[in-house]
Amino acid sequence: MDPSFAPTQFDMDEQPTGAAPSRSPTRLHTWLQRLGLRARRGLRDAQTGLYNRAGLLTLGEHLLARHGTADATLVVFDFSDLLEMRWLYGPRAGAIARRTVAATLTRIAGRRGLAARTGPAQFAVLLPGADCQRARDALRRALGHPCRLELELGREELVLVPYHAVAPCKTAPGDLERQYMQLSEIVARERASDERRRRRSRSGSRSRGTASVPPDSQSSSLPASLP
Repeated sequence: MDPSFAPTQFDMDEQPTGAAPSRSPTRLHTWLQRLGLRARRGLRDAQTGLYNRAGLLTLGEHLLARHGTADATLVVFDFSDLLEMRWLYGPRAGAIARRTVAATLTRIAGRRGLAARTGPAQFAVLLPGADCQRARDALRRALGHPCRLELELGREELVLVPYHAVAPCKTAPGDLERQYMQLSEIVARERASDERRRRRSRSGSRSRGTASVPPDSQSSSLPASLP
């Protein structure tokens, strides 16, 4: 399995706070409290406060069952830029970027949805009551088109460009995990294909004695400094 998509057990590069992104209580939180599920610490990612992979699958199944046959959509993101940003700029920059991603995905999830960090650079959002088109509209409002996340780091402005995949969810037991794995494989293949293309581009540019061609804005997964 691609290490970016491993289960949520991370090497800590900062002291975990265990606090979720700041927001008022939601219908989801109230409902989970009634079920006695919110108190289970093992369902949270300590670094971001989002749910972890177990939280996504456990609570997501409850959400889907509660909504019955209503539309629901799962979105899986690969923010592999986060790993490179930490390597290039240090742990503090990585933590800032990670919190920004978490806050943005929390907004996309809204009051009824669920946002999770499911791997070191992987995240997911479950949107009950939303079909795929409504989910894509929510992504565009939060991340633009193509999807990107801009943040300031000192005097630099950086752009994170995630890979992502969107698909409807079924309500049968176990379907959420199967859908999650399928979308994870799709974004992993997309990232691998893009990395091979960029390596070939750099290799060809070196053989011609020219600068390497930057990846196009649709598929770039590396932090890009803005003018």
